[in-house]
Amino acid sequence: MKPKMLAAMLAFSIFAAPFVIVTSCTQSDSSITNAVKTATEQAILHVPAEFQPVLADYLFAAAKGVYSIDGTPTVNELIAKVLAFIPKDVRDKYPLITTTVTTTITLVYLTYGKTALTAIGKGLEAGAINYITKK
Repeated sequence: MKPKMLAAMLAFSIFAAPFVIVTSCTQSDSSITNAVKTATEQAILHVPAEFQPVLADYLFAAAKGVYSIDGTPTVNELIAKVLAFIPKDVRDKYPLITTTVTTTITLVYLTYGKTALTAIGKGLEAGAINYITKK
C-alpha cells in the first residue's frame, strides 16, 4: 500500500470516525446525516487531490447500496451489500473506499440500527456531492 494512501486511511480513522460517534449521540436523522456527511468529507479531504473525485464517486455510489437494504441485516451483511455497489477491482485499488464505508456504517448502524440507514445514505451523498465527477 502506498504511504499516502495509508496516511489517508489513518487520518480517517483518527479524525473522522470518532466524529461520527461523538456528534451522533442524540438520535435524530439530521444529526446522523450531518455526522456521516462530515466523516465522508474528512475522508475525501485527507487523500491526494487527484484521488478525491474517485473516492467521492464511489462513496456516493455506496449510498445506493445503503438505500437498497431490506430487513434487518447483520453488520457484515449490510457492509457486503453496500460494498457490492463498488467493483472489487476498485476496492482493491483504493482501500480507503472500503475503510470509509465500513467504519462509518459499522459505527452508526451498531449505535442506531436500521432506523439510521436513510440518514447514513443521505450523509454519504451529502459528503461526496461537492467532489464527485458527475453532478
